[in-house]
Amino acid sequence: MRILPRGNWQDDSGAIVTPAIPEFMGQLELPEGQRATRLDLANWLTDPAKGSGALTSRVFANRFWYLFFGRGISPSLSDFGGQGQAPVNPALLDALAVTFYESSWDVKALVRLLVTSRTYRQASLATAEMLARDPANALVDRQSRYRLPAELIRDNALRSAGFSSMRSVARVPNLTNLPATTSTSTSHHVNTAKTTAQINGAAASTFTGSACSYTR
Repeated sequence: MRILPRGNWQDDSGAIVTPAIPEFMGQLELPEGQRATRLDLANWLTDPAKGSGALTSRVFANRFWYLFFGRGISPSLSDFGGQGQAPVNPALLDALAVTFYESSWDVKALVRLLVTSRTYRQASLATAEMLARDPANALVDRQSRYRLPAELIRDNALRSAGFSSMRSVARVPNLTNLPATTSTSTSHHVNTAKTTAQINGAAASTFTGSACSYTR
Protein backbone atom coordinates (compact mmCIF):
# COMPACT_ATOMS: atom_id res chain seq x y z
CA MET A 1 0.00 0.00 0.00
CA ARG A 2 1.06 3.61 -0.48
CA ILE A 3 0.99 6.70 1.70
CA LEU A 4 -1.69 9.01 0.31
CA PRO A 5 -0.27 12.54 -0.08
CA ARG A 6 -2.70 14.87 1.70
CA GLY A 7 -5.19 12.00 1.79
CA ASN A 8 -5.69 12.03 -1.99
CA TRP A 9 -6.52 8.45 -2.96
CA GLN A 10 -5.97 9.27 -6.65
CA ASP A 11 -2.35 10.32 -6.05
CA ASP A 12 -0.12 7.22 -6.35
CA SER A 13 3.15 9.09 -5.87
CA GLY A 14 3.41 8.26 -2.17
CA ALA A 15 5.95 5.88 -0.72
CA ILE A 16 5.07 2.18 -0.52
CA VAL A 17 4.75 1.00 3.08
CA THR A 18 3.88 -2.24 4.86
CA PRO A 19 1.69 -2.76 7.95
CA ALA A 20 3.60 -1.92 11.14
CA ILE A 21 3.34 -0.19 14.48
CA PRO A 22 4.68 3.38 15.00
CA GLU A 23 8.46 3.27 14.74
CA PHE A 24 9.05 4.99 18.09
CA MET A 25 7.14 2.18 19.84
CA GLY A 26 9.42 -0.56 18.57
CA GLN A 27 8.90 -3.30 16.00
CA LEU A 28 6.72 -6.36 15.64
CA GLU A 29 8.64 -9.61 16.01
CA LEU A 30 7.78 -11.53 12.84
CA PRO A 31 9.50 -14.23 10.79
CA GLU A 32 11.62 -12.91 7.95
CA GLY A 33 9.50 -11.81 5.00
CA GLN A 34 6.14 -12.25 6.77
CA ARG A 35 3.63 -9.44 6.45
CA ALA A 36 2.05 -8.18 9.68
CA THR A 37 -1.66 -8.83 10.16
CA ARG A 38 -4.35 -7.48 12.47
CA LEU A 39 -3.79 -10.53 14.69
CA ASP A 40 -0.15 -9.53 15.11
CA LEU A 41 -1.27 -6.04 16.12
CA ALA A 42 -3.78 -7.47 18.62
CA ASN A 43 -1.11 -9.72 20.13
CA TRP A 44 1.28 -6.78 20.43
CA LEU A 45 -1.38 -4.62 22.11
CA THR A 46 -1.97 -7.27 24.78
CA ASP A 47 1.61 -8.43 25.37
CA PRO A 48 2.96 -6.72 28.52
CA ALA A 49 6.49 -8.08 28.02
CA LYS A 50 7.23 -7.44 24.32
CA GLY A 51 4.40 -5.11 23.36
CA SER A 52 2.23 -2.37 24.81
CA GLY A 53 0.14 -4.68 27.00
CA ALA A 54 1.02 -2.77 30.18
CA LEU A 55 -0.18 0.51 28.67
CA THR A 56 -3.32 -1.13 27.26
CA SER A 57 -4.10 -2.56 30.68
CA ARG A 58 -3.58 0.79 32.40
CA VAL A 59 -5.88 2.58 29.98
CA PHE A 60 -8.56 -0.10 30.35
CA ALA A 61 -8.37 -0.14 34.16
CA ASN A 62 -8.51 3.65 34.27
CA ARG A 63 -11.66 3.70 32.13
CA PHE A 64 -13.37 1.13 34.34
CA TRP A 65 -12.47 3.16 37.41
CA TYR A 66 -14.11 6.14 35.71
CA LEU A 67 -17.29 4.13 35.02
CA PHE A 68 -17.68 3.12 38.68
CA PHE A 69 -16.42 6.26 40.40
CA GLY A 70 -17.26 9.06 37.96
CA ARG A 71 -13.62 10.09 37.56
CA GLY A 72 -10.57 8.22 36.33
CA ILE A 73 -7.47 7.72 38.46
CA SER A 74 -5.97 9.74 35.62
CA PRO A 75 -8.65 12.31 34.68
CA SER A 76 -7.54 12.40 31.03
CA LEU A 77 -9.08 9.14 29.79
CA SER A 78 -8.00 9.51 26.16
CA ASP A 79 -4.49 10.88 26.64
CA PHE A 80 -1.87 8.93 28.57
CA GLY A 81 0.91 10.87 26.87
CA GLY A 82 2.85 13.99 27.80
CA GLN A 83 -0.19 16.25 27.53
CA GLY A 84 -2.40 14.08 29.74
CA GLN A 85 -2.89 14.50 33.48
CA ALA A 86 -0.84 12.32 35.80
CA PRO A 87 -2.76 9.72 37.84
CA VAL A 88 -3.72 10.79 41.35
CA ASN A 89 -2.66 7.40 42.72
CA PRO A 90 -0.06 5.84 40.38
CA ALA A 91 0.49 2.80 42.62
CA LEU A 92 -3.22 1.96 42.56
CA LEU A 93 -3.40 2.25 38.78
CA ASP A 94 -0.32 0.05 38.40
CA ALA A 95 -1.79 -2.57 40.75
CA LEU A 96 -5.09 -2.68 38.86
CA ALA A 97 -3.31 -2.89 35.50
CA VAL A 98 -1.03 -5.75 36.62
CA THR A 99 -3.97 -7.61 38.19
CA PHE A 100 -5.93 -7.22 34.97
CA TYR A 101 -3.39 -8.65 32.55
CA GLU A 102 -2.20 -11.31 34.99
CA SER A 103 -5.80 -12.56 35.14
CA SER A 104 -5.66 -13.13 31.35
CA TRP A 105 -7.65 -9.93 30.75
CA ASP A 106 -10.63 -11.13 32.78
CA VAL A 107 -13.07 -8.20 32.60
CA LYS A 108 -15.57 -9.81 34.99
CA ALA A 109 -12.83 -10.27 37.61
CA LEU A 110 -11.81 -6.62 37.29
CA VAL A 111 -15.41 -5.45 37.69
CA ARG A 112 -15.90 -7.73 40.70
CA LEU A 113 -12.70 -6.38 42.27
CA LEU A 114 -13.94 -2.80 41.95
CA VAL A 115 -17.55 -3.20 43.02
CA THR A 116 -16.75 -5.34 46.08
CA SER A 117 -14.16 -2.88 47.37
CA ARG A 118 -14.72 -0.72 50.45
CA THR A 119 -13.99 2.32 48.30
CA TYR A 120 -16.90 1.59 45.96
CA ARG A 121 -19.31 0.80 48.82
CA GLN A 122 -18.76 4.11 50.63
CA ALA A 123 -21.63 6.52 51.12
CA SER A 124 -21.68 9.60 48.91
CA LEU A 125 -22.46 11.93 51.81
CA ALA A 126 -19.75 14.52 52.23
CA THR A 127 -18.90 16.42 55.40
CA ALA A 128 -17.66 20.00 55.37
CA GLU A 129 -14.18 18.70 56.20
CA MET A 130 -14.22 16.34 53.20
CA LEU A 131 -15.35 19.10 50.85
CA ALA A 132 -12.66 21.43 52.11
CA ARG A 133 -9.93 18.80 51.84
CA ASP A 134 -10.90 17.27 48.50
CA PRO A 135 -13.76 19.12 46.74
CA ALA A 136 -13.37 17.15 43.48
CA ASN A 137 -13.18 13.82 45.37
CA ALA A 138 -10.00 12.94 43.50
CA LEU A 139 -8.81 10.81 46.45
CA VAL A 140 -12.16 8.96 46.64
CA ASP A 141 -12.66 9.28 50.40
CA ARG A 142 -16.40 9.05 49.62
CA GLN A 143 -18.46 7.64 46.77
CA SER A 144 -18.86 10.09 43.91
CA ARG A 145 -22.10 11.66 42.78
CA TYR A 146 -22.20 11.77 39.01
CA ARG A 147 -24.62 11.56 36.13
CA LEU A 148 -24.86 8.26 34.29
CA PRO A 149 -24.55 8.44 30.48
CA ALA A 150 -27.87 8.08 28.67
CA GLU A 151 -26.77 4.75 27.16
CA LEU A 152 -26.20 3.22 30.62
CA ILE A 153 -29.57 4.45 31.89
CA ARG A 154 -31.33 2.91 28.90
CA ASP A 155 -29.43 -0.38 29.12
CA ASN A 156 -30.07 -0.68 32.87
CA ALA A 157 -33.79 -0.02 32.40
CA LEU A 158 -34.04 -2.63 29.63
CA ARG A 159 -32.07 -5.19 31.65
CA SER A 160 -34.09 -4.62 34.81
CA ALA A 161 -37.38 -4.91 32.92
CA GLY A 162 -36.30 -8.14 31.22
CA PHE A 163 -36.20 -6.71 27.69
CA SER A 164 -32.48 -7.15 27.03
CA SER A 165 -30.67 -10.27 25.84
CA MET A 166 -27.13 -11.47 26.52
CA ARG A 167 -26.91 -13.19 23.14
CA SER A 168 -24.46 -11.70 20.64
CA VAL A 169 -27.25 -11.42 18.07
CA ALA A 170 -30.69 -10.64 19.49
CA ARG A 171 -33.93 -9.08 18.35
CA VAL A 172 -34.20 -5.40 19.30
CA PRO A 173 -37.09 -4.97 21.77
CA ASN A 174 -40.07 -2.97 20.56
CA LEU A 175 -40.57 -0.41 23.33
CA THR A 176 -43.59 1.22 21.72
CA ASN A 177 -45.92 -1.78 21.86
CA LEU A 178 -45.83 -3.22 25.39
CA PRO A 179 -48.65 -4.68 27.52
CA ALA A 180 -50.92 -2.34 29.47
CA THR A 181 -49.26 -3.38 32.77
CA THR A 182 -46.28 -1.16 32.01
CA SER A 183 -45.99 2.51 32.82
CA THR A 184 -44.24 5.28 30.93
CA SER A 185 -41.12 6.90 32.39
CA THR A 186 -39.32 9.50 30.29
CA SER A 187 -39.12 8.11 26.76
CA HIS A 188 -38.92 4.40 27.67
CA HIS A 189 -41.50 1.87 28.91
CA VAL A 190 -40.52 -0.39 31.79
CA ASN A 191 -42.35 -2.56 34.26
CA THR A 192 -41.86 -0.35 37.31
CA ALA A 193 -42.69 -2.95 39.94
CA LYS A 194 -40.29 -5.49 38.47
CA THR A 195 -37.64 -2.83 37.92
CA THR A 196 -37.81 -1.59 41.51
CA ALA A 197 -37.61 -5.11 42.94
CA GLN A 198 -34.61 -6.04 40.80
CA ILE A 199 -32.76 -2.79 41.49
CA ASN A 200 -33.32 -3.22 45.23
CA GLY A 201 -32.04 -6.77 45.00
CA ALA A 202 -28.99 -5.63 43.07
CA ALA A 203 -28.35 -2.88 45.62
CA ALA A 204 -28.57 -5.35 48.48
CA SER A 205 -26.20 -7.81 46.82
CA THR A 206 -23.67 -5.04 46.20
CA PHE A 207 -22.94 -4.82 49.92
CA THR A 208 -22.31 -8.52 50.44
CA GLY A 209 -18.94 -8.78 48.67
CA SER A 210 -15.59 -8.98 50.38
CA ALA A 211 -13.58 -5.81 50.97
CA CYS A 212 -10.88 -4.89 48.49
CA SER A 213 -7.40 -4.03 49.67
CA TYR A 214 -7.08 -1.13 47.26
CA THR A 215 -7.67 1.90 49.47
CA ARG A 216 -6.35 5.43 49.53
